[in-house]
Amino acid sequence: MDLDDEIERGVQMFMAEYGVSRDEAIKRILRDWLIGGGYIPLDLDEKM
Repeated sequence: MDLDDEIERGVQMFMAEYGVSRDEAIKRILRDWLIGGGYIPLDLDEKM
């Protein structure tokens, strides 16, 4: 997946901070956004 340079830098920073792969970083970022927007429910028992 090609991302704009600004978004790619953000993903790279997330990867470095959390020590995750690019795919995992994108999944976590997207899931957080979907929860925040109310598109999927917040599962309080799930650990990231």
